[in-house]
Amino acid sequence: MVTETTVWDCQGPDPDWCRLAGSLFPAVTANLELSRYFARIHLWADESPAEESPWFSFAPVQGEDGDRRELTLFCSSRSFAPVRNLQGPESAARQVWEAHEGAWLPDNELHRDFDLDQGAKFLHHNLLLARDLVSGEGQLDRVPRELVEGYQAAWEVVIDGRLARLSLPGYSLAERRARFSRLFSSAGVLLPDHWQVFQSLWEGGLSTGGDVRAVLRQLPQL
Repeated sequence: MVTETTVWDCQGPDPDWCRLAGSLFPAVTANLELSRYFARIHLWADESPAEESPWFSFAPVQGEDGDRRELTLFCSSRSFAPVRNLQGPESAARQVWEAHEGAWLPDNELHRDFDLDQGAKFLHHNLLLARDLVSGEGQLDRVPRELVEGYQAAWEVVIDGRLARLSLPGYSLAERRARFSRLFSSAGVLLPDHWQVFQSLWEGGLSTGGDVRAVLRQLPQL
């Protein structure tokens, strides 16, 4: 029996950046069982602002039978960067990432614009999302237009809750809660129901697409 594998390639700011990104690929592939879903993954990282959301492109694999895809993940290289502490009165609202102290590579092998922990979080979160998209998990293609923004934010909580329960790298409860709060507070006052929904999403009580769509209809619209 032939063992399925996933082939990675990387285009980033420079070869050192791609070398560090590449050091994360084997663990991410194994942890998320990506070889079942993707024959090849292209990581394209440019210098766009870190706040811009990553996006995916999927393509069939030429000459291969089955449902595996070829995936391209476009993102900002700054999503892998060390955390910078923000100063000023807006810091608490804007800074949701936890500062990282040190890393497992010697100082002379570290890239100043790359943090291994941040890279592991980013890749696990976004590649689990990509896996959900191709597998149909969460029924992400069935979301009504008026719920899309809220559904995306809710499903990100589901993803990181799953990663936390598996003891895999992902964004923490505090980090995800801060982003959830920023989005839903833009529609008005956050209600106790918002936090009950958030906790159920994080803990896995709301884990299907139907569950998430139903509960979002009960919250104020964004």
